[in-house]
Amino acid sequence: MKKYRRSAIVAGGIILCAGLFACNKNDSAGEATTQEVTSKEDASQTQKETEKQTEKESDASLSSDNVLGANDPNKVDIIDIESNIRPIVISVNNIDVAQIVQRGLNDAYMVYELPVEGGITRCLAFYKDPTIDVQVGSVRSARHNMFDIAMESDAIICHYGGSTIATSQEADGVIDYISGMEGGPFWRENPENIASEHTVNTSTAQLFTYAAQKGYVTSAETAEQTILLNYDNGDVDLSGMASAIKADTVTATFSSVQNSVFKYDEDDSCYYRWNGSRETIDYGTKEQVNCENIIIQYFTYTLINDKLLDFNNIGTGTGFYITNGYAVPINWSKESRSAKTVYTYADTGEEITVSDGRTFIELFPAQAALGIE
Repeated sequence: MKKYRRSAIVAGGIILCAGLFACNKNDSAGEATTQEVTSKEDASQTQKETEKQTEKESDASLSSDNVLGANDPNKVDIIDIESNIRPIVISVNNIDVAQIVQRGLNDAYMVYELPVEGGITRCLAFYKDPTIDVQVGSVRSARHNMFDIAMESDAIICHYGGSTIATSQEADGVIDYISGMEGGPFWRENPENIASEHTVNTSTAQLFTYAAQKGYVTSAETAEQTILLNYDNGDVDLSGMASAIKADTVTATFSSVQNSVFKYDEDDSCYYRWNGSRETIDYGTKEQVNCENIIIQYFTYTLINDKLLDFNNIGTGTGFYITNGYAVPINWSKESRSAKTVYTYADTGEEITVSDGRTFIELFPAQAALGIE
């Protein structure tokens, strides 16, 4: 069972049932005005037959063949591939002390994990549907490398503060942004009594609204400009590729303080995430963070002033694509800062297609330790 699909299917069923019951109620009322009921027994029988027909039609509406979109073989569930709405991308805290209050990643369609200073990592969570409100936290500051990632999907980056380079580039108009240090829909919650810098939360729906209020163009010319990856409408099977290896556990050791682990669950057809030996649990829903796709992208970096990382992410490199218990080697290429990164199978040179589900992209230092087993 795919974790990201559950709420969508239930919601679709509710919508269909509501419409069906409303329709049947009106039809029954119409029949009552044209038919003469001569006794209580006749009235009772008429009511029973009507209820029985309603139940049959209701059951039919809930069948897999009638769930909204179930008969569309081209439908992708994780993202609307026809939508030209510009995504918002939020810088999410991933330092050890704040992982316990992390929330909103299971509602993102794509999440990057990337290193920042001191061996820690941040997550960049992408959202594209302004009609769905998700509380996301805790929100942290931006780095200039994050802009390269946001630009690939024409996204509006949202954060709370930033490095001197990042805020300077924002002031120069390099990217559309929303910073909680300048206003917007951000607030603090501290149920676990941690340091205040780890307590900022936000709302995706309010961010979409605020972006429009700031005067940003919220729709791109085409949907393609806003979507990085190619999606299959089902599960991608890598097992038949010559270079495929089993990938039941993926361990990305960024540093001595951040070890990101993904474990495959065959029953749920997804990878569950750990921070070291601790399950990554959404603070709001209490569900474990999960994904169907993992992309490992090796890269190198230099240091600015012996501290700030400057990614060498323009050019070419290698990595892995992982889904449904298997991994294959890939290559990546990126022509410019704002250009999309293109991921291709190392075996064939063809651009990869990912399974219909959430994708974690691990921007992984080339010198760090990766385990796939």
